[in-house]
Amino acid sequence: MTRASETVGFLSATLTLFVAACSPWVPDSFPVTVDLDDHLTVEQKTAAIEACESWNEAVGRRVLRPVESNDRGIQRGRIAIRQKSPRRGEIATSTANAWHCEIAVKGLGYDPLTMTHELGHCFGLEHDALTHSVMRKYSHPEQRLLPQHIDYVRELMTLSDRRPMLEDP
Repeated sequence: MTRASETVGFLSATLTLFVAACSPWVPDSFPVTVDLDDHLTVEQKTAAIEACESWNEAVGRRVLRPVESNDRGIQRGRIAIRQKSPRRGEIATSTANAWHCEIAVKGLGYDPLTMTHELGHCFGLEHDALTHSVMRKYSHPEQRLLPQHIDYVRELMTLSDRRPMLEDP
């Protein structure tokens, strides 16, 4: 390994730690339960389950656990995927609350790639401009989870294991 690649690796790891530490929502523990609203269509539930499995497979550990739910509240430490109208567009992710993440969907046609993208937002990933990145703002037929996405979630898992339990507001 050259000195330049060591520096780049260190900066990348430092940035990942900084972003994860500043993310508004860091799960208390893994796997994170993903509540699938009972108002979701079969297609939406299937896409969500497949997206969870994509993350699990990529990370090499069960990080997301989808479950059917008719609970109208969002429980601490969970991701809720709900059939409701987001403020704008067809799908939106909210991590404004430090205790949970919500994905609001309306309409039909949510493929697993779109749900994988939205789950990435729940973890704190932002849009990027990489052609093959699942976090690219606009769809591309060859999008996928990239190594930096997987490393980011693995780092979140480490942070989650080490952080003290916070009290609900």
